[in-house]
Amino acid sequence: MLFLIAGVSVKAQDNELVTVQDDATNSFLVFNLRSGDYKFIRCGDQSVLYGIGKVTVSGCNVYMEDVGTNKRVLASVNICEQEGKAAVEIFEAPPVKDSLKSPTIASTPMKEYLKDSSMKDNVQDCIK
Repeated sequence: MLFLIAGVSVKAQDNELVTVQDDATNSFLVFNLRSGDYKFIRCGDQSVLYGIGKVTVSGCNVYMEDVGTNKRVLASVNICEQEGKAAVEIFEAPPVKDSLKSPTIASTPMKEYLKDSSMKDNVQDCIK
């Protein structure tokens, strides 16, 4: 798909997907420009987080955010410069009973910050 942003034609990666992949850890956040569906993978322990965020386009800049009571996922991407940043935070939630037979479970707090200085080499994999 082709997007016209600030007078520049930009081809979205993998059919409307934008990927921010951390330069140091290879952890990555991939989101759909139209639907806001996203997936975050932390490469250190293969933790995965899915959700739906709000996507806003302003010139060359694309923003995605999903803020709730137990999480905050933010991304800021400059499509023209092919650079991006993201923050993924999960806050501790009170334990909940999944069912009568299963044990009590709680979300594990997490803070991850991604810096992608060149989105041209992103592979949506923990091995780059």
